[in-house]
Amino acid sequence: MEINKIIKIALGTSALAVSVATSTQVSAVTVVNGGFNDQTGWTLKNDALLGEAGGPAGWSWLTPVAGNTVTSTEAITPTEGTGFGITYAGADAFTQSQSVEILTAGDYIFSVDANALTGDVLLGTGGNRTLLDGTFSLFAGSASSPIMDVITTDDWMTLTWTTTLSAGLLDVGLRTENLSTYSIAFDNFSITPVPVPAAVWLFGSGLIGLIGVARRKKA
Repeated sequence: MEINKIIKIALGTSALAVSVATSTQVSAVTVVNGGFNDQTGWTLKNDALLGEAGGPAGWSWLTPVAGNTVTSTEAITPTEGTGFGITYAGADAFTQSQSVEILTAGDYIFSVDANALTGDVLLGTGGNRTLLDGTFSLFAGSASSPIMDVITTDDWMTLTWTTTLSAGLLDVGLRTENLSTYSIAFDNFSITPVPVPAAVWLFGSGLIGLIGVARRKKA
């Protein structure tokens, strides 16, 4: 009877461990053009656009909505690929998004490299303004990350957000409602499943081994 109890407890606990491991193991998501190398797959709204790779300091661009001229005083080298997304939020809120199919519900890590550009912007009616530190948030469907600050610097920084997603087609990306005069370069956008802790699998394996021992004793 004692051996049967051990087997039953072990089986039940092992099944729970396997269930926990299975529920948190999510399939990989393919993010179209995660590195912003071209416009394929991305929908850009308001003062968001896609930039070319690198270049010397002093390059400029016109913002899509207000026609303001932004001038960067730093050279930008993408963290991967040949291009990056840039946004100027001084006139309009921006959104850079795409649709992604989430095959399996679970926890996912959103990651993006960001660099708040140094320089200035020439407003159509307000003269020159210095580019300031920037803010933005990551989003997936109706869920949104906390506001993320990007300090004006020559260096890229990697920002992440972990959230639970349901299976299905989701609109994902980054956005802001803050209209301060800043411009941020984005690169290397990715969505990856949260890995299952090795301890969960070891726990399940140990219990399965215990079942085997109990059965041998019974025999």
